[in-house]
Parts: sequence; C-alpha cells; structure tokens
Amino acid sequence: MNRQIRRTAIVIVACLVASMTFAGPPMGHPGAPFGHSPEKMLRQMTNHLDLSDDQQSQIAELLKSEHRQIRSERDQLTNLRDQLKPNGEEFNTDKAREAADKIGVISGNIAYARAYTMAEIHTILTDDQRENLHKLSAERDCRRGERKKRP
Repeated sequence: MNRQIRRTAIVIVACLVASMTFAGPPMGHPGAPFGHSPEKMLRQMTNHLDLSDDQQSQIAELLKSEHRQIRSERDQLTNLRDQLKPNGEEFNTDKAREAADKIGVISGNIAYARAYTMAEIHTILTDDQRENLHKLSAERDCRRGERKKRP
C-alpha cells in the first residue's frame, strides 16, 4: 500500500512540475503565478476535499510560505520579461540571452517550490482525499487540454 501511495505521489508531483512549467503569467501580465492566492487555493481545497480544521491550518501555512517565497521571484520574472520586450532600441543578443536564461532558472525555482508544497500537502491528506485530488487534477488537465485545442 505504501508503495502505491508513493507511486501516486510521484505521478502527481511529476504532473504538477510538467504543468507548472507553463503556469506563470503570460508576458506582460503580472498576475499571481498559478492563478490563485493562498486563501483562494485553501478555500477550493477545503470545499473539494472536505479538509478538517487541522488540515486547513497546516495547508494554510504551507501555501502562505510558498507564496512569500515566490513573490520576489515573480517580481523578478516580470522585470526580466519586460527586458525582452521591444523598446525601440537595437536588439542586444547577449542581454536578451542573459534575461531569458534567468527567466528559465527562476521559472524552475517556482515550479520546484510548487511541486514541493504540493508534495507536502499530499502527506497531510487522507488516502481518500489524495485520490479525490488526483481525480480533480486529471479533470483540470483535461479541461486545460481542451482549451488549448480551441481555435
């Protein structure tokens, strides 16, 4: 049983890392990464997974910690993306490459922080809640896939 839980956790984390690669706000849109505030994410998890008060408290702290951790990185991403926008000056390949490389590193840091947080949340949930979360994630991924296919 423990092996099955570990395998499921690895699959969920891998899916999250893969999906978070593209989860940052589009260039020029400074919205919160992953689309939600910690409070909204907790509210949705509570509603969908029927979290206990103790689970809510633990998960709230994890989400707030993650939010604080990535806030400055999100601001750096916005600044770096602005550097890549045409501004009427001559294009500087070296500066553009440097900014793009930094965007990659920061995006990777954010994706890792998100995956780590979700793995920690996974340990707080019951078996039934983990299974429900997996189903909800799969449904969300299907909806996202359908939106990407629209013309």
